[in-house]
Amino acid sequence: MATSIWRTPRFLFYATGSVVNNLGNQMYFLVLPLMVYSMTHSALNMSVMAVCEALPQVLLSLFAGALVDRLSRRTVIFSALSFQAVCCSLIPALYFTDLLQVWMLYILGTMLSIGQIFLRSAEFAAVPAMFPDRKLEASAGLSSCFTATTILGPLLAGFLIASLEYPTLLVINSLTYFAPILLCLWSRIPHENLGGVRSARQVLIDTKNGLRFILDSRILVSIALVMGLSNFADSGILTVVLFHLKHELTKPDNYISFVLMVNGLGMLVGTFVPQKFKWLAKGKMMFLALLINNIGVAMFLLPVSWIAPIALFTGSIGGMMLHIAYTVLIQESVPNEMLGRVNGAMRTMILITFPLSTSMLGSITGFFGSATAFVTAVSLSIIPLLIILRGPVFRFSQQQLQDDLLAHQAKVIS
Repeated sequence: MATSIWRTPRFLFYATGSVVNNLGNQMYFLVLPLMVYSMTHSALNMSVMAVCEALPQVLLSLFAGALVDRLSRRTVIFSALSFQAVCCSLIPALYFTDLLQVWMLYILGTMLSIGQIFLRSAEFAAVPAMFPDRKLEASAGLSSCFTATTILGPLLAGFLIASLEYPTLLVINSLTYFAPILLCLWSRIPHENLGGVRSARQVLIDTKNGLRFILDSRILVSIALVMGLSNFADSGILTVVLFHLKHELTKPDNYISFVLMVNGLGMLVGTFVPQKFKWLAKGKMMFLALLINNIGVAMFLLPVSWIAPIALFTGSIGGMMLHIAYTVLIQESVPNEMLGRVNGAMRTMILITFPLSTSMLGSITGFFGSATAFVTAVSLSIIPLLIILRGPVFRFSQQQLQDDLLAHQAKVIS
């Protein structure tokens, strides 16, 4: 019987560093939109903040993946964490010197998002290299760690926010970036020589190869389409919920922290489902996850004020299941030497809909109220569910992926 991956020191050190970092980030995710609201009292400005954080993911993920395939993943991870620590510490520094303005939050939020792109791209490629025979267990374990912090982070922030100012919580967050740097020294992240970046043309060629790999696979194209449309339908819903609770229902910050904690609890539950249903084909797992997520979105249509925590709990279970099924599917079907660029290209194709969703739902909320935004999200969420049911993803098999890979290799050779 295989030893639990949690008994592996390498994984334990890596997971602990991620927990500390993610715990600080959860406070940041709560504090930043509340800071924008306290400065502007506007749903549109909250949406602008969310768009500023999302746009770099759309514009840079494609090239970040190509760079990660050429650079040491360990160097990228350490550099990204240090860059984020500096950017995050600038917000409280500007605040305490009475220089902070809302446009500065937009810029610094964008910078933090850029650091996060390179960090996640490098981690996505590093984890299967660190645990090649235990990809599912490692991905599910790290997802459990992440979702645990989505519970503890808002809960901790809810207690601290009563006695500390928003910028003070950001100071705490800036310090948490150094924990994974120290602990990763013991987790032995590969410091491999991948050739380095010799020219911008090389990056463009690598990026093109990543896109070609996806476009040559019917399964990967279908997954990108389903994930992108699902994101477009409801990825901006959390901003609407925060405005709905804060502005329309006048709920206090500690109640909002509780709602986000429940959202994290749903994500934690969602990490265990794929491991319990290993026998279920991955395409069918994606369909089930999408169905659960859409049920959560539909719950917001119920005209009761207490439905938000239950709806977020349900939707986040499906969302996390979808994320794990997607992650393992990509890691198993793409050669490691192309994992960064393919993941970057996939993320770009998927996340391009996030700023569109946030802008759309935020604008609808600002002009017509949150109820209309919820109706819009529910209506749009039906489309990807129908596509995955009738497309090749639902009938996915490993043989299909292998056939697509062989066809791609033959096309490249020819």
